Amino acid sequence: MNLITRPSQLGYGVVGMNVLKALVKAGRKVSLWSLGQPQTASKNDAEIVRTCMENALAYDPTAPCLRIWHQNDMYYFVGKGPRIGYTFFEGDQITKAERHQLACLDKLYLPSQWAVDVTGLNAAVAEPGVDTSIFSTACKRHPSFDKVVKKETTVFLNCGKWEVRKNHVGVLETFNKAFGPKDDVLLIMNCYNPCLEPWRSQEWSDYYMNSELGRAGKIIVLKERLETQEEVAQLMQVADCGYFPSLSEGWGLETAEMLAMGKYIITTNYSAHTQYCNAENAKLIEITETEPAYDGVFFFGERGNWAKFNQDAQDQAIQHLRALHADKQSGKLRFNQAGYDLFQRLTWANTANKLTTT
Repeated sequence: MNLITRPSQLGYGVVGMNVLKALVKAGRKVSLWSLGQPQTASKNDAEIVRTCMENALAYDPTAPCLRIWHQNDMYYFVGKGPRIGYTFFEGDQITKAERHQLACLDKLYLPSQWAVDVTGLNAAVAEPGVDTSIFSTACKRHPSFDKVVKKETTVFLNCGKWEVRKNHVGVLETFNKAFGPKDDVLLIMNCYNPCLEPWRSQEWSDYYMNSELGRAGKIIVLKERLETQEEVAQLMQVADCGYFPSLSEGWGLETAEMLAMGKYIITTNYSAHTQYCNAENAKLIEITETEPAYDGVFFFGERGNWAKFNQDAQDQAIQHLRALHADKQSGKLRFNQAGYDLFQRLTWANTANKLTTT
C-alpha cells in the first residue's frame, strides 16, 4: 500500500497516523510519503513512520495509493495503481476545481453522508475512529487540574483551534448567559491555534478572560497546546461535558473522543458530525438557518454556508448547559453508555480496512 499523508498531532495528521498504524497492525506493507516533516508522540509511532518511509525507497508502483489530505490538493499520487482519496471539509459547497479533482480519482472516501451529499459524487463513507487505548474510561485526570477543579464543580470543555467556525464567540456568550458568578461551574478552553499569529490568539484569550465569568474565575484558557493525545485525553477526563456548538465540522475528532470516554456533549445538529451524534448520545442544538461561511481568516465565502447560531440556537444551548449542570449537582449525571458503545464499533481498524478495499 502506498500512503501519502502527514502524521502529526493535528487534524489530518491524527487521521493519517491512526490509519497508518491500523494498516501496519493488519499486516499491510505500507510505503509512506509524508507531506512535510512528520510529528510523532511516541517511540513506537516514530519507528512505524521511519520503517514505512524506508519502504518508500523501494515502493511497489502497482499498489494502490491512498492520499489523506485536503480536497483542493488531490492531484499527486505515487505509482500507477488505483488512486484513492480521503478528505474532509466544512462548507456545504466545494469549488468546481475541487469537484474535478475528486471526480478524477479511482475511489473517493468521505467521513460522512453529509459530505457525500455536498460533493454530489459517487463517493463512499469511511467513518474515522477513536484510539480507545488513549481515549479510555481508565484514563487518569490531567494532574494540572487536580488541585484547581473540585469534584462537585460542573466542568465544561471545548477543544478545537481558535476560529469563527468553531463558534468560540457563541461558546462564551451562551456560557455567560447560562450561569452567574455564584454557580459552581467551570469552562476550560483548549484552543491553541498554531496557524494564527500570536496576537490573534491573545485576542481570543482576552475575550474570554475579560468576560463576566472569566473575571469570576469560572473560565480557564490554556495558552499552549497539549503536546500529545494522551494529555488531551487526561484533560477530557477532567470534564463532565464537551461543549461544541460548532458552525460546521469535517468530522469533529474531539467530539468523538469525548463520546468514546463516556462523556456527554452539547453540539449542533448540523454537518459531518451528524454521522454519529444523535439524540441518544448527545444534547443537540437544532439549526434552522445557515449563513455564508466567512471569517476573513480561513474562510472567504467560497465554501458555501455553515450553521447560523441564531437566537433560537443560543436558547437551546443555554437550556442544555443548565440542564447538564442541574444533573451534575443533583447526582443524576450518568456515564454516557451510548457514546461509549458507539466508538467500540467505530475503530481505526475499520476505517483502514474500508479505505483499502478497492
